[in-house]
Amino acid sequence: MLIFALILLLCSTSAYVAQKSAGKSSLLFIVATMLAVMVPAGVAGLRGIHCGVDILVYCKPAFDDVSYYDIFWKYHEAEGMDLFFAALIYWTGKLSGDFSVALYNIALVVVSFFYIASYKSRREVPMWITYSLLMIGYYALSFNLMRQCMAIAFLMIGYTCLLRGNKFKNFILYLVISYFFHKTAVFGGSVLLFIHYASTLSMWKRIVLAVIFVASCVGVLIAFKMILSTMALLGGRFESYEAYGGSGGAHFKSGFCTVLLVGDIMCMCLAVVCYYMKILTAKEAYVYGLICVASVMAESLGIYTYYATRIGMYFAATQAFYLPMIATSDKLTERTSFVAKVVVVLVFIAIWVRISGMMGGAVPYSSSILDI
Repeated sequence: MLIFALILLLCSTSAYVAQKSAGKSSLLFIVATMLAVMVPAGVAGLRGIHCGVDILVYCKPAFDDVSYYDIFWKYHEAEGMDLFFAALIYWTGKLSGDFSVALYNIALVVVSFFYIASYKSRREVPMWITYSLLMIGYYALSFNLMRQCMAIAFLMIGYTCLLRGNKFKNFILYLVISYFFHKTAVFGGSVLLFIHYASTLSMWKRIVLAVIFVASCVGVLIAFKMILSTMALLGGRFESYEAYGGSGGAHFKSGFCTVLLVGDIMCMCLAVVCYYMKILTAKEAYVYGLICVASVMAESLGIYTYYATRIGMYFAATQAFYLPMIATSDKLTERTSFVAKVVVVLVFIAIWVRISGMMGGAVPYSSSILDI
């Protein structure tokens, strides 16, 4: 845990310095940015092959197979992995031949994308808080769920396009690209797109679409396995979606799930309270509330299968924008603002504890190179 705490402290401090120096000192901004991105990526690259179950499940085998192929497309077809992840592994293997470099590159993509998303949204929320919260939630997790964390991080860059002006075309482009990091991005991204589009309509249309959205979430819970089986009939890569409806609820952890469900419900109530206190605009409260509804649905899918709850990771990431937005509002007094900031940190620690079950041995950190 100590290594993760030190990394978080470094990232928070560096992002804070970068935010303060942006537009004032290019050299200081570059140095702070390099520290915030390169150091955590380097630590990730030096970890042992047992620090994250998925390293041996698909990452190391895919890296070892690179030597058998001279053409990338043949390698991609044989491995059957997501296109951009396969490309990163393939070209790293060809150019360096060092597996630690591959782990470094994967982590570099994750932390760089989160950093860019934090920088792009710095006018809406403090950059250093957003980056810190994203690192709390997903840095250690990316040691195991590498492909999906890459997709989440990239989609969050696209999400800033919605936050900063409803740039739907830009977001759709990011969504399409995210799909090639991990296919679950199409679920999470489509939901976020629908919610933001609905928020731009007139009041009555927003209400109608909100009712339809909630009903759809309930419908997904009722007919989840049937929906996935129907999609699998489309063939091709859609066949792999059916895996998210298998294995029953063997990994369902009712205690953790209950905690997160209660947290999501409290955040829904928070959206309403913040609207009436004028901390959030009607649009922001609407979007935040429906995202929490989607998060409740995703977490509840754990009753069917452990893997389906991963869809909720896309919704959890958006908390890094909305909770700081609430905590740093100028409508709060100095005392309540401090309390709000403490609550934000506690919420993300709770999320970290909840998703720790998906970290697959990434915690505690271990490295034979560093003798840790």
